[in-house]
Amino acid sequence: MSKAPIAVMQNENGEITAFMNIMPVYQESTISIDLMRHLPDEPSGEIDVMFIHLFEWAKQEGYRYFNLGMAPLSNVGNAKQSFLGERIAAAVFNNVRYLYGFKGLRDFKNKYYPEWSGKYLAYRKSYSLASAMIQVVRLIGGKKKKLKLLKGK
Repeated sequence: MSKAPIAVMQNENGEITAFMNIMPVYQESTISIDLMRHLPDEPSGEIDVMFIHLFEWAKQEGYRYFNLGMAPLSNVGNAKQSFLGERIAAAVFNNVRYLYGFKGLRDFKNKYYPEWSGKYLAYRKSYSLASAMIQVVRLIGGKKKKLKLLKGK
């Protein structure tokens, strides 16, 4: 994050209330964000406002595509060909919100009518799907931390 531009939202007092870091995307005419956070007591639409500003800025800068990133495991177990383990994983991860809001993240991004493309998780047959998914959740979600804003010198 220290090497990427960061978009910030400020209140009328100039205090930062939300941010997104611009992630390098090595595809022509494409821009993306990675981490996005906002203070919990700010209005719920603040991230949407940031996206709109970023869309406008990116267009002015000559970008043609805005990559919203992934919604990991949000579609697991939904195909007719899904194995029992995948269907169970879907039931758990779509209904147990405290682990990570997979469905919520996909629903949030769907507001912008993205073109979704599949990404796949490969794991060893001797390794259980449940273990692989827990590792993904730990990698993506980690422990919830409060946003702390540091003031520069």
